[in-house]
Amino acid sequence: MRRIKCLPASPGIAIGKAFLISLKDFSFSLKEKGEEAIFLLEKGKNILRENLQLDSEKVGKKEEGDIFLSHILLLEDPEIWGKVKEKIEEGKSLGEALNEVEDEVVSLFESLNDERFRSRADDIKDIMRRVKEAMIGNELFIPEGSIIISEEILPSHIVELEKWKPKGFISAAGSPFSHSAILARAKGIPMLTSCQGITEIVGNDETLILDGEKAEAIIEPSNRLQKIYLEKEALRRKEEKEAIAQRHLPAITIDGKRIMVYANVGSTKEIEEAKEMGADGIGIFRTEFLLFQGEDALRKESHLKVYRMAGEILYPQPVHIRLFDIGADKPFQFLNLPDELNPALGLRGIRLLLKKRELLYPQLEAIKEAHKEYPNISIILPMVSFPEEVKEIKEMVGEIPVGIMVETPACALSLSKMAKFCDFFSIGTNDLLQYTLAVDRAGKDVSELYNPAHPSLWRLMKITIREAKRYGKEIGVCGEIAGEREFIPRLIKMGVEHLSVSPRFVPIVKKIIRSLNPSDAKG
Repeated sequence: MRRIKCLPASPGIAIGKAFLISLKDFSFSLKEKGEEAIFLLEKGKNILRENLQLDSEKVGKKEEGDIFLSHILLLEDPEIWGKVKEKIEEGKSLGEALNEVEDEVVSLFESLNDERFRSRADDIKDIMRRVKEAMIGNELFIPEGSIIISEEILPSHIVELEKWKPKGFISAAGSPFSHSAILARAKGIPMLTSCQGITEIVGNDETLILDGEKAEAIIEPSNRLQKIYLEKEALRRKEEKEAIAQRHLPAITIDGKRIMVYANVGSTKEIEEAKEMGADGIGIFRTEFLLFQGEDALRKESHLKVYRMAGEILYPQPVHIRLFDIGADKPFQFLNLPDELNPALGLRGIRLLLKKRELLYPQLEAIKEAHKEYPNISIILPMVSFPEEVKEIKEMVGEIPVGIMVETPACALSLSKMAKFCDFFSIGTNDLLQYTLAVDRAGKDVSELYNPAHPSLWRLMKITIREAKRYGKEIGVCGEIAGEREFIPRLIKMGVEHLSVSPRFVPIVKKIIRSLNPSDAKG
């Protein structure tokens, strides 16, 4: 028996046989040149375009589906495919041209300071792999119920291999915040990343335990240990079943404190799921999916229908619509955003919207009109650092409630200045921790430094909660720690009034809260 420490990407426990897959290079068989190569390339891209659309529809949830819609945008990128054609015209074979462009683009993305750019390298690898497979016609057969192991788990693996009902995924490289991890979490499939050396250590058909709680893979465990884990997983499933049965009960602690459990969503479909899962409202309605309409996103009418529907589905429960949270790392060419060496610290969130008012005004006008019919609708601002940013938006929207996502240390330490212009706060712990520690949470080389238990984060949250209470503003948490069992008691003890999580986690978070007595929790 051997244990390998990894990083947790998607929670849960899996026991099964290992199945190793490799990122095969099919380029050696793509020897076509000239017009034949260009014809085959376009044929492969057309096949992949259809497959990506199907993948997006299979995933269903907007945030996860948008991963594949963004892949479609990469497939249409004139710069990438123009380079491939240039190399073919220079006399390179189709395989050589694809490999050289992939190496150039991946190297460029991986050299940039921002992990939002560097994560695009995996997307490029995925697109190139799938174009090659589409041209050659390759299909993988996997024993049902396997634990899939690979050097890298790409987003397409999560969707393509679902028909084989994998019990879990383990990658030697990768990050807990990659697109693959997002998809695994959305589908409820346990996943571990950064399990260094696992592809050399584990062989096909070896028995594995994937422990998403302890973030470790156990190779050839004893029968006794397998039995312990099976019992543990059975208890977890029983708890989840009970939580779903009780999902519409309020989250009231043993000593009588009501905590609102909101959902983070990215589409009207997810809003319906949130209501079905017993959410008390929508903590963050991510609106970036509207940008996939292209220039139609600059029209009020494109927003209004969506916002009205959201307000109606949840009425009278709150719906916090987050203004576009984008920067130069987002692949929306029609916006003509400036290139930035470090977009995480550049023009993004509310900063960008106040600079590009043609993007801001249609969204605000639609929210104002929807609010007249559904007063449960409010606005929440991303990436706030200065009180003037909040003041300006508040002056534009009048009586509509305005909230702030506390995602930067500057915002957390300036709440007394912000409070007079806003109505509620939501601590976005993912970005707040990233900016506080100066650590890319998706960084392959530094992800182990991204520690939600770090004292600096909790000190900033303590200050934020204290200041919010001082000015009588509602305060909540919308980052990933809001759904983590080990942190929920501490957050409630500190005075958090709402937690906002993915819709599928709402029932279990409510059940956990009902079992708590905050007066007994550690502060």
